[in-house]
Amino acid sequence: MKIFLPLIITFFCISCSTETSQQEVSETPNEYKPLPNELVRTVVIPNDTILGAYEKVEIGIEGNREVIYASNTMSNLFDNFDLKDAKYIKTTYFNTDPALLNVPLIETVRISEDSIFLYGFGNRIFLVDNEISVINKWDFNQIIDPAEQLATVEALNMQGSVFINNGFLYIRIWPQNTVFSDKLFYEKSFVLEYDIANNKVTRQLGYFPDFMAENSDEFFYNEHQFSWLKSNSDKNKLLVSFRRSHDLMVLDLETEEQNYVHARSNFLDKFPLIPRDQRVQLDHDPIVTNGAYRHLLYDSYREVYYRIVSHDQDQINPLTNSRNHPVYRPYSIIVLDKGLNYIGESTIENYERINVLSAAVCSEGLIFGVKDDDESVVTFDIIKIAI
Repeated sequence: MKIFLPLIITFFCISCSTETSQQEVSETPNEYKPLPNELVRTVVIPNDTILGAYEKVEIGIEGNREVIYASNTMSNLFDNFDLKDAKYIKTTYFNTDPALLNVPLIETVRISEDSIFLYGFGNRIFLVDNEISVINKWDFNQIIDPAEQLATVEALNMQGSVFINNGFLYIRIWPQNTVFSDKLFYEKSFVLEYDIANNKVTRQLGYFPDFMAENSDEFFYNEHQFSWLKSNSDKNKLLVSFRRSHDLMVLDLETEEQNYVHARSNFLDKFPLIPRDQRVQLDHDPIVTNGAYRHLLYDSYREVYYRIVSHDQDQINPLTNSRNHPVYRPYSIIVLDKGLNYIGESTIENYERINVLSAAVCSEGLIFGVKDDDESVVTFDIIKIAI
């Protein structure tokens, strides 16, 4: 069983909370339109020697074949599979270059066929080729002002916390004080811009929506794990999906202007806020119970955007009397056209089987890692949403 294992860090959680309906940033919410989906095929790849336990799937093109890159950062590797022929190709290790020895990885971000960002603990970022030879590297502990600190990429995010645009490196940052204790957290920027050619930080930009800063004594659990994605139609625009904002932010990287577009789920309404000074208890885990807006993906084959939504659920499953899983849970996917107009929302029926947070786009649709019971195979499901 090559389980797709999302990295989950569970903290002792807060005993009580208040609930708030997120204030609409845009004027009129979109009207719900259900979209059907279908299983295109299940890809079963025989191999009883690889480790599995992948937390992220990416798709690339090598020559004339579509390749699955399944990452296991805890083991410093990714496995390569031929998608069409359902065959194992090879295993690539992240720590073969001497510069990468003793650098525990948090995230991998594939930006082209032969360029990959590796984000390591200690605010170290590496640009490597497909053979994991280091092309460039940055130690931001030596670059940024000590009053600020780059965010360690949270395990439930895995959404590309670094990218290049027009010769600049853009990186998620967050203040030295954490979201759990910093009452001014939502009033601070979340993007750092770094000039690669001149080796200097040029500015910080990007701010949370105003409604998040209205109550400084409470916060939404794991809200700092938002997802972002460069706009496909305008590379100077950054799309940001905050966990409790029904709308998507469109951040202009040149002018710093922030606008919003409708992208509301039919399945999310109230978001429980946690008092910052509340004592911790074991009787409630918001990672399990809280629904939220999650990953953003762009589908270049169908020219649409996907916004993944996790739904609220009980802490305990009443049928099994066991704890519900924080990842294998009810999900839906919002679909927007290339102009960011709402198309509809599709509910994932077999969520207990697939890791929706491992979703990637392939030529046939959306591909997900599958949790199965066979140790000798790696399995993927490909699902296509009717648009």
